[in-house]
Amino acid sequence: MSKLTDFELYTKVQNGDKSALEQICDRYEKLLFSFAFRMTQSKDAAEDVVQEVFVKLWRKKGVWAFS
Repeated sequence: MSKLTDFELYTKVQNGDKSALEQICDRYEKLLFSFAFRMTQSKDAAEDVVQEVFVKLWRKKGVWAFS
């Protein structure tokens, strides 16, 4: 099976596919944490930011457009 693009994964997320969200999390969690840690200088705050990003991505899946 070939690796799905971000667009393909997000399309699946919009259709309620939790495994697609997990794949997006796996793909971007470290990058987001690194960015958040540089901004906050706090491991706990950075972890909270990353969690909030993915929670919002799931909860607002029908609202955001991929572009």
